[in-house]
Amino acid sequence: QQQQRGGGGGGGAEAARLSPQPFLGFGKEACSCNKIYCDECNRRGSRGYIMDVIEAPPSLQRLAIIDVPRVPLADLAKACNLRCLMFRGTAEETGIEALSHCENLEILRLTLLPRLTQDCFMRVFKQCRKLRVVDIFSATDVSDQILGCIMLNIPNLQVFRGSHAGGSFQQGLSDLVLQAFRRHFRKAKVFVRNRVVDSTL
Repeated sequence: QQQQRGGGGGGGAEAARLSPQPFLGFGKEACSCNKIYCDECNRRGSRGYIMDVIEAPPSLQRLAIIDVPRVPLADLAKACNLRCLMFRGTAEETGIEALSHCENLEILRLTLLPRLTQDCFMRVFKQCRKLRVVDIFSATDVSDQILGCIMLNIPNLQVFRGSHAGGSFQQGLSDLVLQAFRRHFRKAKVFVRNRVVDSTL
């Protein structure tokens, strides 16, 4: 496995702007046999190298996890003082909701397959008031409730990316609330794709 510390190593421009802090990156390419939990390569048990993060000191502030199976997000959120999390993969709603423990979180970029319902994101946006960058474009359906929650609780938003695809279990997104969100964060970069509206054009 590869462990990257310091400068950035794939952490993105936003992560690079943070003060130098321990940084960890994980991906399928990290293992020579392309299996993140291969017993022959790491011999660390079913959760392998990820367990090192759970045992890491609270000074760990930046974390990128790409296509790693069975990531214990809830444990990570409680163990580390994260300011930047970039995650692509499969997650449970309890894991996303547990990110609310990361009250110093500034950058949140999530790509989830499958996408999750909006409910588990509400507590995150209520508790993580220092968020500046939020990218949930491929994580959930943005709704009036999510946008309203962000307007009420996150004062310094600089970047927001989201989408709304609709569905019988999803809450709606209205143009009225979306425009209010844009006005509220008039200095921020806001991109929201309403695929329901697009499909009717």
